[in-house]
Amino acid sequence: MPFSQILCKLRPQASQIPPNAYSALPTINGGVQQRPKGVPQQQQQQGIPQQLPPGHFPSHISQTNVNKQGVVDMRSPALMSPNQPVQKLSALPVHSHNMNQMTPRPQQSQQLRMTTQFFYPEAQNNIPPELCFAGCYFLYAENPNSNDLHTLLKIIRYYGGDIDVHNVRSPADKATHVICEYASHVPQTLEQKNKRVCTVAWINDVIEKRRMEPPFKVCHLPSLASRNPAITEKVISITGFSEREAASIKLMTTLIGAKFSPFLSKHTNILIAKSSSSPKVEKALKAFNNTVQIVNLSWICELYMGLTAPITDIGNRRFNVNTNVPLEVGAVTLSKFHESIGRMMVPWQYPIAITEEHLKRARDLRASVLSDESIFASIKYPGLFSGIVPSEDQIRRAVKVLEDFKCKPDIKIAFTGFDLRERDILARKIQSLGVETMDKVERCHILIAPFLVRSTSIFKAVASGKDIVSPLWITTSFNSLELLDTDDFILRDTNAEKILGCNLRHTLLESRLQPIFENICFFVTPSVKPSRNELQQIIEAGGGTIDKSQPSRLTMQKYLDEERLYIIIASQDDLEFFQPFTEKNIPIFCEEFIFCAVLRHKIDTSNFFAINLAQSNQRTGNNVVTIAAAAATATAATSSAKAPVTPIQKNSLISHTSQNQA
Repeated sequence: MPFSQILCKLRPQASQIPPNAYSALPTINGGVQQRPKGVPQQQQQQGIPQQLPPGHFPSHISQTNVNKQGVVDMRSPALMSPNQPVQKLSALPVHSHNMNQMTPRPQQSQQLRMTTQFFYPEAQNNIPPELCFAGCYFLYAENPNSNDLHTLLKIIRYYGGDIDVHNVRSPADKATHVICEYASHVPQTLEQKNKRVCTVAWINDVIEKRRMEPPFKVCHLPSLASRNPAITEKVISITGFSEREAASIKLMTTLIGAKFSPFLSKHTNILIAKSSSSPKVEKALKAFNNTVQIVNLSWICELYMGLTAPITDIGNRRFNVNTNVPLEVGAVTLSKFHESIGRMMVPWQYPIAITEEHLKRARDLRASVLSDESIFASIKYPGLFSGIVPSEDQIRRAVKVLEDFKCKPDIKIAFTGFDLRERDILARKIQSLGVETMDKVERCHILIAPFLVRSTSIFKAVASGKDIVSPLWITTSFNSLELLDTDDFILRDTNAEKILGCNLRHTLLESRLQPIFENICFFVTPSVKPSRNELQQIIEAGGGTIDKSQPSRLTMQKYLDEERLYIIIASQDDLEFFQPFTEKNIPIFCEEFIFCAVLRHKIDTSNFFAINLAQSNQRTGNNVVTIAAAAATATAATSSAKAPVTPIQKNSLISHTSQNQA
């Protein structure tokens, strides 16, 4: 049954909407969230055991829930997503699909119709929101070398869940959930054991709500799509969606094999609009002479679920942009989409027992993350934030004395990697010695950091050659009642330097002698991560210049003739706009080019970071940028040769998500 039509049929009428079963609960951040109340007594009388064994129930219906006529008796109303608004959608015409992967379900009589029930662990246990993954054992069935895996492990354990990378030795019986992108990636042994399957998108939404829920978005389940040549060359743009909704649509676009572009252009083939009044719809109709096909969210949802009809029947009325299709459809609607999705949703109909032993294990996992010195400064530097902390009045009097004797230092510092409490303690101590604290790295002389991490602040400080100093400099100077030499307190993070393949002290020295991006011009595309503005700030901190207009081949030739370096930094989403460069084997570099150049003080134009060339071209490509770089980077290459750079694989780089905490 089509996605949009199911929404119409399953939407409860006003008289069928169950009473609100969610009560206010404070979250970690001080906000208020909703979570289910206890299981109604009516359900307990229908055969739901009070003490459930660990793991899942078998995939069958308890005999206590079957009446004499053999009809399943589930009287509890269908549970929708707690945050799902009740909307009345206009009925769509009945239509048929020509789909190989979809087997229509037989029509049930009115007497045999039953209501699907999904369970929430909180319905039977008072699970704290900070332990929302308590009792869950995840197996990660994707590439174990993924850049995101390290972060995923920490996050799941922080919220009380256990996780391991799937292999032949993985405890399949112990696992409760399998994380994967495609349904075909679910190991057969786990599929036979009827494990819950989910995606990282589901993990993110559960963390946001601090509450375990069955999947309520299409992208919460692995994709059933297979690579289709009719889709792989399509460029899909969106309009009218929030940033969070856009992230879900981008994920689905990637997994069906299409190309995603955040903005509308002549390269766009499909525009997914939230409504007909969305800003880009009128432009697509007028400016591109109907070359852009405009559809609603149902189109990509059906493709994601492995249906082929949207490709050949894109003009069908169910994809009409005037039909409002929500992204959050609810667990019940999702399970009714088609047979394969229904099978994946079956394990979510049976609860996981959460015992005191599970809660204790969850607390231990969270404590192990909280005690990780690579994450929390208070663990790496015990006692750093204890002792005497000067008051505001004491700071004012101390500064006045320094000013009276004309010995107030002209030093400004900034912080990164500390929470607000830690930052306040350190700031008060250093302010009593006459040092000013700044919010922006660009305005400071010294950056105080507990770890060497890939954050925007660290990159800007390294690129500009500013001192990056351990917080021990502040406490030692405060205890000595004088400012000590920062050279003795340059941040030393041996493990991070080994992973990143750099020597921080050496890099800072080289950056002061010659800015890494001096005499280099960059063009940065809009879809890069971190943001375009942040990446441009890093480049400018390293002495580079920014070209505001998109370059042409004539621009590249001009810089080549002048033996100057011109580099394009782009994300995969923007590659469609540089097809002429790809045809001429001119590389377009990813964001990692900037990060590694800053940390190692070395310009690497060997195509290792080129994202638009095939592997064969990356080894032997006729690289215009590399030729032009020879003269422009001769000095930098000579100076960088003084210290060897530790070899590093691209997949081992730490995620470049900004880690500024203060």
